Amino acid sequence: MRANNSATDVILITAAKEVDTLRDALRGGVFYYILKPLVFERLQEVIGQYTAHLEKLHAMENLAQTDVDTLLPQRVTGNTPAPDTPQPNITRLPKGIDGITLDKIRSVFSGSTESFNAEEVGALIGASRTTARRYLEYMVSTQELEAQVNYGSVGRPERRYIQAT
Repeated sequence: MRANNSATDVILITAAKEVDTLRDALRGGVFYYILKPLVFERLQEVIGQYTAHLEKLHAMENLAQTDVDTLLPQRVTGNTPAPDTPQPNITRLPKGIDGITLDKIRSVFSGSTESFNAEEVGALIGASRTTARRYLEYMVSTQELEAQVNYGSVGRPERRYIQAT
């Protein structure tokens, strides 16, 4: 299909458990790779994710990096778990951003309408101002937070962060 430049997306359902087969499928641009025996609920989930992927793609005109990150699959299914087995939500974070620290900072803003600067956030979670600022700027880039610039009378302007609306 790829050799003929076919504009078709593929959800591969296979009994092939060889790593080389998976590598070939990934190189060919497979959207999902599911190993047999096929569990219907798993197929239903994958089709739902694929449908949501298409809807997102069709609704966009321009892309930001965060859009690309949400559109590209972050993992390939290896073993098909039982339908009642909870599956982890795996998201790749950029280098220097730790999920636990990110969750601590999210908890500061959760349900709050107050704005904070990096020093205040750092003090609340027990981290340095520099560390807090790195996480806050990441959260601005993912549109979880908004940055506001507060121009004082003396010195450099202060950046304050607030939950995105």
